[in-house]
Amino acid sequence: MLLLVIATTMSAQSLLLGDTDQNGRLEIADVTKSVNMILGREAQGSIALNPYSVDNSLVAGTWYVPDGTSFTLEPDGTTTYPGGATYKFMPYQGLLMVYKANGEPLRALSLCEVSSESLLVVNHATGTFTRYLSSGPFVLVTSISLSETNLELAIDGYKNLGATVLPANAYNTSVVWSSSNENVATVSSSGMVEATGRGICTITCAATDGSGVYATCAVYVDLHEYVDLGLPSGTLWATRNIGADNPEDDGDFFAWGEYEKNGKHRYDFNTYKYCNYSENTLTKYCNDSSRGYNGFTDTLTELVPEDDAAYVNWGSGWRMPSYDQQTELRTTCTWTWTTKNGKNGYNVVGPNGNSLFLPVTGFLVNTIFSNGAYGYYWSRTLDTSNPNSAYSLVFGSDSVFWEYGSRCCGLRVRPVRASQ
Repeated sequence: MLLLVIATTMSAQSLLLGDTDQNGRLEIADVTKSVNMILGREAQGSIALNPYSVDNSLVAGTWYVPDGTSFTLEPDGTTTYPGGATYKFMPYQGLLMVYKANGEPLRALSLCEVSSESLLVVNHATGTFTRYLSSGPFVLVTSISLSETNLELAIDGYKNLGATVLPANAYNTSVVWSSSNENVATVSSSGMVEATGRGICTITCAATDGSGVYATCAVYVDLHEYVDLGLPSGTLWATRNIGADNPEDDGDFFAWGEYEKNGKHRYDFNTYKYCNYSENTLTKYCNDSSRGYNGFTDTLTELVPEDDAAYVNWGSGWRMPSYDQQTELRTTCTWTWTTKNGKNGYNVVGPNGNSLFLPVTGFLVNTIFSNGAYGYYWSRTLDTSNPNSAYSLVFGSDSVFWEYGSRCCGLRVRPVRASQ
């Protein structure tokens, strides 16, 4: 049994739930005396502690809810929460009873603290507390950003995701984490992601203030195979191209710096993402003002992750190879022209004897598929001598060489990753 003790301060009235006496008995006379003292009625004798006749003025006012809405409790027992309802405040029970317009009980709010500034409500079903304010609307969360938006993990691998919640002065900046498939990855209450099985899932970080704001991270677990060729740099090469189901499949076309899989019907500068409809109007990755739109230049000479087809499509562990990584593959491995499942290409054998297969692929320019007897593979490195081009690895049955490919053309991508 609970005894309600009522106390006052200079700034507010407070109602707190206390304990019964040492014998476990609730003395109504003591409750009456406490209420009378607060209400200034100690000289008036007893008052009836009837839930239908208590002084609603203790909770009357407009209260703002964490989800940004508000409701008003009038001293006469009417309320805008919800429309047409009435209420009765029962301080000795710590309850705010809400009734439908026809008098049918609708809701009982358990109040563990009441002041002129706030109402503190406890949900006994969940054990959570909610505070309603009288001073004005709550500052709600407007955005959540995560330290990673996609994540590549090996089974049993783990990575902690950091969450930045804005604005910093939001009333409630706490978040809750969840996984769309815990058979692929789980996430702790602090954002620690642990891979449990092969596949893809989504980790969600959601605000708990009622704003509905959330952020997500795609998690890829052991989704893409790679081979260690024993290269000096330790670079690991994927066993197939992006969009390919098998090593001998062509995979998807990408313009340089674009990551949509076969996302266009036409590959030229009229449709290229980083220009204004011509090769001399570049808007990103340009060190030559004569090639930039209205003289634009920047210092970017390699694709940043968010423009990297491997990073975006396969996860944070993967990148398009750099010029140096492609050079290492070309110069330190043995290349043998061969056929695999009817597809021409090269068997590339590394210093440690492991190998991968690179198929001929051709490329797209405008709407035309060209040079189907050759393999064309993007690097992530810009041709700084002519920034409307980027380095690409090209090979045919007679040679393996470099070419400066026009950035708007569609080429294949064979991803790489750092050594584990």
